[in-house]
Amino acid sequence: TKVWPDHFGEGEFHDSVQRSLERLGLDSVDLLLLHWPSFEGTSLEATVQRLNQAWEKKWARHIGISNFNTALMQKAWAATQEPLVVNQVEYHPFLDQTAVLAAVRDHGMALTAYSPVAQGGVADAPELTEIARRHGKSEHQVALRWLLQQDSVVAIPRTSSEEHCRQNLEVYDFRLSKEEMETIFGLAHSGGRIISPEGLAPAWD
Repeated sequence: TKVWPDHFGEGEFHDSVQRSLERLGLDSVDLLLLHWPSFEGTSLEATVQRLNQAWEKKWARHIGISNFNTALMQKAWAATQEPLVVNQVEYHPFLDQTAVLAAVRDHGMALTAYSPVAQGGVADAPELTEIARRHGKSEHQVALRWLLQQDSVVAIPRTSSEEHCRQNLEVYDFRLSKEEMETIFGLAHSGGRIISPEGLAPAWD
Protein backbone atom coordinates (compact mmCIF):
# COMPACT_ATOMS: atom_id res chain seq x y z
CA THR A 1 0.00 0.00 0.00
CA LYS A 2 1.01 3.66 -0.25
CA VAL A 3 0.79 6.89 1.69
CA TRP A 4 -0.56 9.86 -0.28
CA PRO A 5 1.38 13.16 -0.01
CA ASP A 6 -1.37 14.98 1.89
CA HIS A 7 -0.78 12.46 4.69
CA PHE A 8 3.00 12.89 4.87
CA GLY A 9 2.82 15.18 7.93
CA GLU A 10 3.56 14.17 11.50
CA GLY A 11 0.66 12.20 12.97
CA GLU A 12 -1.15 11.99 9.64
CA PHE A 13 1.40 9.58 8.18
CA HIS A 14 0.98 6.86 10.75
CA ASP A 15 -2.80 7.39 10.89
CA SER A 16 -2.91 6.80 7.14
CA VAL A 17 -0.94 3.56 7.45
CA GLN A 18 -3.20 2.37 10.26
CA ARG A 19 -6.34 3.07 8.20
CA SER A 20 -4.88 1.09 5.31
CA LEU A 21 -4.12 -1.85 7.57
CA GLU A 22 -7.63 -1.76 9.01
CA ARG A 23 -9.20 -1.72 5.54
CA LEU A 24 -7.00 -4.62 4.46
CA GLY A 25 -7.63 -6.56 7.66
CA LEU A 26 -3.90 -6.96 8.24
CA ASP A 27 -1.37 -6.25 10.97
CA SER A 28 1.31 -5.46 8.40
CA VAL A 29 1.86 -5.21 4.65
CA ASP A 30 4.68 -6.64 2.57
CA LEU A 31 5.52 -3.24 1.07
CA LEU A 32 4.76 0.36 2.06
CA LEU A 33 5.52 3.18 -0.40
CA LEU A 34 5.53 6.97 -0.52
CA HIS A 35 3.15 7.62 -3.42
CA TRP A 36 4.55 10.85 -4.96
CA PRO A 37 7.54 13.02 -4.00
CA SER A 38 5.50 16.05 -2.93
CA PHE A 39 6.34 17.42 0.51
CA GLU A 40 4.27 20.56 1.11
CA GLY A 41 4.28 21.36 4.83
CA THR A 42 6.98 18.82 5.62
CA SER A 43 10.25 17.62 4.09
CA LEU A 44 11.55 14.60 2.24
CA GLU A 45 13.87 13.79 5.14
CA ALA A 46 11.10 13.92 7.75
CA THR A 47 8.78 11.86 5.57
CA VAL A 48 11.41 9.17 5.02
CA GLN A 49 11.94 9.05 8.78
CA ARG A 50 8.21 8.43 9.26
CA LEU A 51 8.42 5.67 6.66
CA ASN A 52 11.27 4.12 8.67
CA GLN A 53 9.21 4.39 11.85
CA ALA A 54 6.39 2.45 10.18
CA TRP A 55 8.91 -0.28 9.41
CA GLU A 56 10.22 -0.21 13.00
CA LYS A 57 6.63 -0.66 14.25
CA LYS A 58 6.44 -3.75 11.99
CA TRP A 59 3.58 -2.29 9.97
CA ALA A 60 5.52 -3.15 6.81
CA ARG A 61 8.07 -5.82 5.98
CA HIS A 62 9.68 -3.56 3.38
CA ILE A 63 9.56 0.13 2.45
CA GLY A 64 10.07 2.02 -0.77
CA ILE A 65 9.19 4.99 -2.93
CA SER A 66 7.11 5.75 -5.99
CA ASN A 67 7.50 8.29 -8.80
CA PHE A 68 10.88 9.54 -7.56
CA ASN A 69 13.42 10.87 -10.06
CA THR A 70 17.09 10.04 -9.61
CA ALA A 71 17.96 13.18 -7.63
CA LEU A 72 15.14 12.56 -5.15
CA MET A 73 16.12 8.90 -4.92
CA GLN A 74 19.58 9.95 -3.76
CA LYS A 75 18.09 12.26 -1.13
CA ALA A 76 15.74 9.53 0.08
CA TRP A 77 18.62 7.09 0.41
CA ALA A 78 20.63 9.65 2.37
CA ALA A 79 17.70 10.02 4.79
CA THR A 80 16.83 6.37 5.39
CA GLN A 81 18.18 3.79 7.81
CA GLU A 82 16.25 0.84 6.41
CA PRO A 83 16.89 -0.11 2.74
CA LEU A 84 14.41 1.25 0.22
CA VAL A 85 13.65 -1.82 -1.86
CA VAL A 86 11.76 -0.37 -4.82
CA ASN A 87 10.93 2.72 -6.86
CA GLN A 88 7.54 2.27 -8.55
CA VAL A 89 7.36 4.34 -11.73
CA GLU A 90 5.62 4.43 -15.08
CA TYR A 91 7.54 2.23 -17.50
CA HIS A 92 6.57 0.76 -20.86
CA PRO A 93 8.08 0.53 -24.37
CA PHE A 94 7.30 4.18 -25.18
CA LEU A 95 9.08 5.65 -22.14
CA ASP A 96 12.86 5.67 -21.63
CA GLN A 97 13.69 4.98 -17.98
CA THR A 98 17.43 4.41 -18.45
CA ALA A 99 18.47 6.90 -15.75
CA VAL A 100 16.07 5.57 -13.12
CA LEU A 101 17.04 1.98 -13.95
CA ALA A 102 20.72 2.76 -13.48
CA ALA A 103 19.98 4.42 -10.12
CA VAL A 104 17.87 1.57 -8.73
CA ARG A 105 20.48 -0.95 -9.78
CA ASP A 106 23.22 1.08 -8.10
CA HIS A 107 21.25 0.86 -4.85
CA GLY A 108 20.26 -2.79 -5.20
CA MET A 109 16.61 -1.84 -5.62
CA ALA A 110 13.91 -3.00 -8.02
CA LEU A 111 12.02 -0.84 -10.47
CA THR A 112 8.31 -1.66 -10.38
CA ALA A 113 6.74 -0.74 -13.71
CA TYR A 114 3.20 0.56 -13.54
CA SER A 115 1.18 1.16 -16.73
CA PRO A 116 3.44 -1.50 -18.31
CA VAL A 117 1.32 -1.75 -21.46
CA ALA A 118 0.92 2.04 -21.77
CA GLN A 119 -2.77 1.83 -20.85
CA GLY A 120 -3.32 -0.43 -23.85
CA GLY A 121 -1.28 1.69 -26.24
CA VAL A 122 1.13 -1.15 -27.04
CA ALA A 123 -1.60 -2.76 -29.16
CA ASP A 124 -1.17 0.04 -31.72
CA ALA A 125 2.58 -0.43 -32.29
CA PRO A 126 3.27 -2.35 -35.54
CA GLU A 127 6.69 -3.42 -34.26
CA LEU A 128 5.09 -5.11 -31.27
CA THR A 129 2.42 -6.66 -33.45
CA GLU A 130 5.09 -8.28 -35.63
CA ILE A 131 7.07 -9.59 -32.64
CA ALA A 132 3.84 -10.88 -31.08
CA ARG A 133 2.96 -12.71 -34.32
CA ARG A 134 6.33 -14.50 -34.32
CA HIS A 135 5.81 -15.80 -30.80
CA GLY A 136 2.08 -16.50 -30.97
CA LYS A 137 1.46 -13.91 -28.26
CA SER A 138 -0.33 -10.58 -27.88
CA GLU A 139 1.32 -7.15 -27.93
CA HIS A 140 0.51 -6.87 -24.21
CA GLN A 141 2.34 -10.11 -23.47
CA VAL A 142 5.35 -9.01 -25.52
CA ALA A 143 5.53 -5.71 -23.62
CA LEU A 144 5.39 -7.53 -20.28
CA ARG A 145 8.02 -10.02 -21.40
CA TRP A 146 10.28 -7.13 -22.49
CA LEU A 147 10.04 -5.65 -19.00
CA LEU A 148 10.64 -8.95 -17.20
CA GLN A 149 13.74 -9.70 -19.27
CA GLN A 150 15.40 -6.57 -17.88
CA ASP A 151 17.47 -6.84 -14.71
CA SER A 152 15.78 -5.45 -11.58
CA VAL A 153 12.42 -4.79 -13.28
CA VAL A 154 9.04 -5.94 -11.95
CA ALA A 155 5.78 -5.33 -13.84
CA ILE A 156 2.33 -4.77 -12.32
CA PRO A 157 -0.26 -4.86 -15.10
CA ARG A 158 -3.72 -3.77 -14.04
CA THR A 159 -6.86 -5.64 -15.07
CA SER A 160 -10.43 -6.17 -13.95
CA SER A 161 -10.79 -9.25 -16.16
CA GLU A 162 -9.96 -12.77 -15.02
CA GLU A 163 -9.10 -13.69 -18.61
CA HIS A 164 -6.67 -10.78 -18.98
CA CYS A 165 -5.12 -11.66 -15.63
CA ARG A 166 -4.50 -15.18 -16.88
CA GLN A 167 -2.98 -13.85 -20.11
CA ASN A 168 -0.71 -11.52 -18.13
CA LEU A 169 0.78 -14.57 -16.43
CA GLU A 170 1.43 -16.39 -19.70
CA VAL A 171 4.72 -14.62 -20.37
CA TYR A 172 7.19 -17.17 -19.03
CA ASP A 173 7.04 -19.68 -21.89
CA PHE A 174 8.88 -17.56 -24.46
CA ARG A 175 11.90 -15.30 -24.63
CA LEU A 176 12.62 -12.24 -26.75
CA SER A 177 15.82 -12.18 -28.79
CA LYS A 178 18.44 -9.49 -28.33
CA GLU A 179 17.31 -7.91 -31.61
CA GLU A 180 13.66 -7.93 -30.50
CA MET A 181 14.59 -6.35 -27.18
CA GLU A 182 16.50 -3.60 -28.99
CA THR A 183 13.59 -3.00 -31.36
CA ILE A 184 11.28 -2.46 -28.39
CA PHE A 185 13.77 -0.18 -26.63
CA GLY A 186 13.76 1.88 -29.82
CA LEU A 187 10.06 2.68 -29.44
CA ALA A 188 10.70 5.14 -26.58
CA HIS A 189 10.12 8.79 -27.48
CA SER A 190 9.99 12.17 -25.74
CA GLY A 191 6.18 12.22 -25.59
CA GLY A 192 5.85 8.70 -24.25
CA ARG A 193 5.00 9.57 -20.66
CA ILE A 194 1.29 9.20 -19.84
CA ILE A 195 1.05 10.03 -16.13
CA SER A 196 2.45 13.31 -14.80
CA PRO A 197 -0.02 15.08 -12.49
CA GLU A 198 0.66 18.76 -11.93
CA GLY A 199 1.68 19.53 -8.37
CA LEU A 200 2.74 15.97 -7.67
CA ALA A 201 5.16 14.93 -10.42
CA PRO A 202 8.86 15.77 -10.05
CA ALA A 203 11.15 17.08 -12.79
CA TRP A 204 11.48 13.79 -14.63
CA ASP A 205 14.87 12.45 -15.72
